[in-house]
Amino acid sequence: MTQNPKGVSVKVRFYASLRDRLGMEEKALQLDKNSSLASLVDKLKEAIGEGANVIVDNEGSLRGNVTVSVNNKLIKASDLTKLKLANGDTVALMPLPSGG
Repeated sequence: MTQNPKGVSVKVRFYASLRDRLGMEEKALQLDKNSSLASLVDKLKEAIGEGANVIVDNEGSLRGNVTVSVNNKLIKASDLTKLKLANGDTVALMPLPSGG
């Protein structure tokens, strides 16, 4: 991933049904320095358009059934609002596991 002197470059990877419904495995995004998950979600909505409804609710927030990890570390729901992204981060978005 190339350096972005004015911000950060991140890679967003989509897994399982999210990947299938979006029709893509990953998306590279350029964000401002010290960007939060909310900034990432806004940029995803801009980049993906209507397809972003799979991961974003009507209020523009990440859907509750989406799990987030950054650089292979799961992020607790309570920590999502504190999350700051750095250059080169890989953000994975996955549906919550289910089973019976």
